Amino acid sequence: MIKETMTSEERLLAAINLEPYDRVPVTPQMNLSFPLFAIRHKGKHTAEVYESYARGSGEEGLQIVLDLFDEVGGWDGMAWSLGYPPYPDNSSLYYLSLTSWGMSAFPGEDERLSLDSPKQFAEREAITAEDYDGIINLGWLKFMEKNAERIIGSTPPPPEVRSCLAKRRIESCIKMRDVLYNRQIPAISSISTLDPQMHLSLLRTLTQFTLELGINRYPATGAKNKATAQRESHLRVGQHH
Repeated sequence: MIKETMTSEERLLAAINLEPYDRVPVTPQMNLSFPLFAIRHKGKHTAEVYESYARGSGEEGLQIVLDLFDEVGGWDGMAWSLGYPPYPDNSSLYYLSLTSWGMSAFPGEDERLSLDSPKQFAEREAITAEDYDGIINLGWLKFMEKNAERIIGSTPPPPEVRSCLAKRRIESCIKMRDVLYNRQIPAISSISTLDPQMHLSLLRTLTQFTLELGINRYPATGAKNKATAQRESHLRVGQHH
């Protein structure tokens, strides 16, 4: 057995900085609110833990992770994720996160999923090819303010509800960070999100977005050059074969 001469934090920092360390650091990557591996290992249904996750607390998922930590003898750090951060209401990123949440299917809520299923992204063509011009001319924020209900499939919550949810998410994130550090588990990351291009491709569907990558669109006039018109023609021909 390797003799340990460093703390977990020292070991992690040494590895990150390409410096010598006493052994290879172990840092599992888990969503602390919805840790799929730990949930299954502990014999629970993902649908049970999702209820806590949906309320914004994530406390049940966190406790399952800590129980697993004790069971296996610990690890050196956590590449953990709380999920999407609480974006400001007037931010285009707020609508990006809202569309992703609105197009997801969760165990216990969606009858197509088993109680042990992970969250699934329900891909559909939420925006059309014509919407590209609206995004270009209006910008993502104003476009989503105008079309949110059509694209998301439901009316976004009012500002006071969004502020309450954002406050709860921040409090939960701080609590989880403090719990980890009290257990001497360094946190490598905390919040994850998707960039605008990823959201756009998912809303259009990855297949359609990829097919349309070569088509140039111009604001206001919508005019296309000759090369773009030829690419569109080739795409149409390819789709018929």
